[in-house]
Amino acid sequence: MYYYTITFLAYLNIFKSNRELLRDISEAGKIAPKTFYDYIDFSVQEKIIHKIELFDFKKNKIIN
Repeated sequence: MYYYTITFLAYLNIFKSNRELLRDISEAGKIAPKTFYDYIDFSVQEKIIHKIELFDFKKNKIIN
């Protein structure tokens, strides 16, 4: 399932939130939210994918 998740993210050409990604992947196969977030965290730590922060230009700070 990890391979499917990373392949799905690699071919995705738009930016989505984790909630939207989980919903899209759950439609194809059953995966627990904790497992999905563990896959994402592992991939970010190993620099397979990069986390992009939302930035508010008016307030000049990163949105959590």
